[in-house]
Amino acid sequence: MIDRFTLSFRLYRKNIFQLSLFLGTVIPIAFLGIPHLHPSGTEPFKHFLLFTAIAHVPATACFYTCKEFREILIQNKLIYFTAPVALFFASGVIFVFSPQIKPFLLLFYWGWQSYHYGKQNIGVYSFISYAQNKAASVFERKAIHLSALTGILPIWKILGLQIAPQWLHSFINLSYVAGYFILAATCFLGGYILWSKRSRFTFVKAIFFILCVLFFVPAYLPGDILTTFLSYATAHAVQYIVFMAAVAEGANVLRSMCSLLLCLLLGGLIFVYLPNQIDFLAGGLLGMTMAHFVIDAHAWKLSQPNQKKFILSRFGFLMNK
Repeated sequence: MIDRFTLSFRLYRKNIFQLSLFLGTVIPIAFLGIPHLHPSGTEPFKHFLLFTAIAHVPATACFYTCKEFREILIQNKLIYFTAPVALFFASGVIFVFSPQIKPFLLLFYWGWQSYHYGKQNIGVYSFISYAQNKAASVFERKAIHLSALTGILPIWKILGLQIAPQWLHSFINLSYVAGYFILAATCFLGGYILWSKRSRFTFVKAIFFILCVLFFVPAYLPGDILTTFLSYATAHAVQYIVFMAAVAEGANVLRSMCSLLLCLLLGGLIFVYLPNQIDFLAGGLLGMTMAHFVIDAHAWKLSQPNQKKFILSRFGFLMNK
């Protein structure tokens, strides 16, 4: 029987977790995507948010420091060890020796990145639904999946138009326009689900459903890259750090944080003192980010018994009613 103290502690953690995800989604978009809505003098906070967007990828290392996750690492060496090394070197080599392939690698990467953002939104919504004791329905998931497409279609124009070959420009512009229609369909579907299935929603679940469905709206707002991309990219990063903070429980958190800071420090020193290798290192970092996509897709795969057991051991506090 769970005592009253345990229930209170779980409720406290659950509320902190949900509030952190909410603020982590809303604040970056508000500060980076809608700059005229907040006062001047907040530049340091913007820079902190942008640093967070970069730092969230090394946070994946927390999986490697968890003893309970070790069995998964050993059973899947190809994903957790071989793939990161291979992607690092392959991407670095392409950046240095294959300038003709580099634009296509970047276009592929940006599309995959947007898909990765959409998959995390599914995860965020699923965990919130779990915490609210209202399971996410198939139609709710489909609406958020459709929202991911609204992030993929405009990204090539936002980030890649300058580097894409001329013969791709028509396709890129057409994709961006198509994104508006998909966005309209997503909003319509989301609104219909909220209204017709309102008994399946709590207030908190409804808020997160709206946030996930409209997550990529900044991509369609006028403005610079802060408005179009970095706002929701940073929101994604903060969400991830909130999740990894829960994953790190029981692991050597100090070691994880020191490893993270060491990686960032070494990366900075290499870029400063080895400028001749900048192309290879830039490509290598791109490869490591893609490795982050691969690792995350497997680590959070709850259809696998070992991953499900590990994740439930870290997020059991969400079960409190």
